[in-house]
Amino acid sequence: MFDTFKQHLYRYLPNEEIEQLVAAFSQPRMQGLLLNTDKLNAHILLEYFPSLVPHPIIPNAYLYDPDLISPGKHFLFTSGGYYLQDLSAMLVSHLLDIQDDELVADLCAAPGGKVTQAAFKAKKAFFIANDISGLRAKAMATNIERFGFDHVVITNHDALDLLNKAPYQFDKIILDAPCSGSGMFRKREDMIADWSLNKVLKFQALQFALILAAYDALAAGGELIYSTCSFSYEENEDVINHLLNQRDAQINPIPLHPSFDESPSIKGAIHLFPHHYEGDGHFICKIKKPGIHSIHPLKRPVLTKFGIFPLSLHLINHQNYYFGVNAMVKLPFNVIRAGIFLGTIEKGIVDYNHHLALSLPPSLSFPLNEKEKDLYLRGESLTNMEIADGYSVVSYQGINLGFVKSKNGTMKNHYPKGLRLR
Repeated sequence: MFDTFKQHLYRYLPNEEIEQLVAAFSQPRMQGLLLNTDKLNAHILLEYFPSLVPHPIIPNAYLYDPDLISPGKHFLFTSGGYYLQDLSAMLVSHLLDIQDDELVADLCAAPGGKVTQAAFKAKKAFFIANDISGLRAKAMATNIERFGFDHVVITNHDALDLLNKAPYQFDKIILDAPCSGSGMFRKREDMIADWSLNKVLKFQALQFALILAAYDALAAGGELIYSTCSFSYEENEDVINHLLNQRDAQINPIPLHPSFDESPSIKGAIHLFPHHYEGDGHFICKIKKPGIHSIHPLKRPVLTKFGIFPLSLHLINHQNYYFGVNAMVKLPFNVIRAGIFLGTIEKGIVDYNHHLALSLPPSLSFPLNEKEKDLYLRGESLTNMEIADGYSVVSYQGINLGFVKSKNGTMKNHYPKGLRLR
């Protein structure tokens, strides 16, 4: 298979470069950690993981060796302190300059890394994170709910269908297109066995349709960022040229870095090769739609309450399930998660969801000491006579952990069973 794979790369790469690329597939891979500065500062993060290495390009990002540390098995991860992501994929949202009040669509968003990073950067934008797979969309909701986003809506549609249903145009669009996946050879051996030129061409046909539809859904002056985890010219440069030949699109050049490989035929587009850039591999191109970009301020909600908690959110009631978003935006879609899942109200009784606890400011929480934190994460009840009766959010080092329900100093644990330490 590798002979066929290497032969089809001759279209744009010299033989020496191809050999270095293929050799990199068997090399150890570093992974990426993206800090959520709203919840955690770098000083505390590095106290727990001193071997983290700052990313040379992306602010608040780090490289780590998965053979040395496992940051995915830590309460800072489950509490939304950081996101773990491939280092190549991490560059996509970094390159997109999203402004307040912009409407942003991530068309093929699962597992959620790109929209998470974008949502970290732009707290007053509004994001629609879509995936064609219902299972993947639900998994994405689980992946990103710990960050307490009130400005991300998760939908389940074919991307073309979502764009057709949208009653507005988008200021920014992320199109990380489905592809043959050669950029995952370093991560997953099964992708090597599954690769074929027919698979490349099959995905190319889909990419042609997606990029035209995404471009047509952009507002004047808006920006589309196109990426794949493929090394194939057919899925990258050919797709961009298809757009340029069909529409009035313009390339918005990506500033070059020594670790980037500029496309030889699309000036301003880049390849991330694992023998030059630490990551699994990506192609990235930024596209601008001509015209004056005019941002229309989003309609913001007034202060309200859910149960005992004050919120500046628009509340959405779906069969007594309540959600909260930071703007009133039309959503004629199959919505999996609209902003924060606040909880339910049945017969006047409020049942708070864990997602709400992770979204509230730590100033509304009851702080735990280290011993109490460890007991809480194991799902055990706590005793503290200083806490008021009723529901409270508990925190450690300024990071919300979850809910308790207290009575006479006994704190009943509401930490989700699936997250509890064994």
